Amino acid sequence: MRFEDAKGGEGLFMHAQRDMSTTVKNDQSLTVESGNRTLNILAGNETKTVKQGGLSENICTLRSTDANAVQVKAKAGKSGPGTQRYEASDDITLKVGPGEISMTTTHIVIKFAGSSIQLDAEGVFINAPVINLNK
Repeated sequence: MRFEDAKGGEGLFMHAQRDMSTTVKNDQSLTVESGNRTLNILAGNETKTVKQGGLSENICTLRSTDANAVQVKAKAGKSGPGTQRYEASDDITLKVGPGEISMTTTHIVIKFAGSSIQLDAEGVFINAPVINLNK
C-alpha cells in the first residue's frame, strides 16, 4: 500500500501480489466525484451476485455493451416510460417457442409453426396453410 501526497499527484495505491479479498459486515459506498471509474479484467470472468434484494442502475445518457453474444434470463415486469432500442449491423432475431422474428439488412421474416411472412425489396411474401385477408 502506498500513499502519495505530492501536490497534483495525491493518491492511494494498493497492490496485491496474488489474491485480494475484502469483507464488509454492513454497508459499502464508493463515490467518484469527478472523472471516471475503470475496471479492467485482463483474463478471467466477472460475476455479480445479489442473493436478496435487487440491482439498480441509473445511467444518465448511454449504456454501451460490446460482446460476441448476450444471454438474458429474466421474468419481465412492468416497464416505465422511455424507449428501448436494439441496433445491430448484421441481424437481430427474437425467438419465443415456435415463433421467430428475424431482421437483416435485406429482409424481415416473421415465422410461427410453419407459417411465414417475409418483407424485402421485392415485396411481401406469405406462406401458410390458410391465408385470410380482410376477414
